[in-house]
Amino acid sequence: MKIVIVNGSYRIKWKHIFVLLVIFLCMMAFMRYTALQVKVVSRGTGVLDLNVGNSVEHVQQTLMELGYDGRMYYLKHFLVVDGIYAMVYAIFYFFSIRFLLHKNEIRRKRVYLFSVFPIVGMLFDWLENLSLSFLLVNGTTEPATWCMLFRVSNILKFLFVYLSLLIVVLGNLGLLFTKRLCLRG
Repeated sequence: MKIVIVNGSYRIKWKHIFVLLVIFLCMMAFMRYTALQVKVVSRGTGVLDLNVGNSVEHVQQTLMELGYDGRMYYLKHFLVVDGIYAMVYAIFYFFSIRFLLHKNEIRRKRVYLFSVFPIVGMLFDWLENLSLSFLLVNGTTEPATWCMLFRVSNILKFLFVYLSLLIVVLGNLGLLFTKRLCLRG
């Protein structure tokens, strides 16, 4: 995949976005599969990362229900896959937003800051994983501060990732709408 840099900006094509989309969807499927494996190993208890805004009580109860084997599988397998998945979605959304801003002929530099949202979401995802790893290692003996850090980073991760998704959807609708107007007019 060759991305050409012209005048300090990226010339990204649809085929690049499509390849990134395929990688993103494959990684999402693998992450979901790993989440199901956590449920199998822990005999029915799911992962915390896929829910928005878990309460401290819910986090502590889930950690207890996971058991030692479930917590260790979560730590050694799911969090690794989730960390890689965070990089993949950040790259996909970053380049998709940049591409759509360029295609919609939006040239204001401040608007291009929206393409940083997925990177910020990835960083909050990694912070969420870091706090969760402390919780998984120590079980329910960890202070509620780690649970609160997990909760806040979880909420902020979803906020930035869903804002990125919204920008991509609106950018595609804007592109579709302007193309239809050009075809009619």
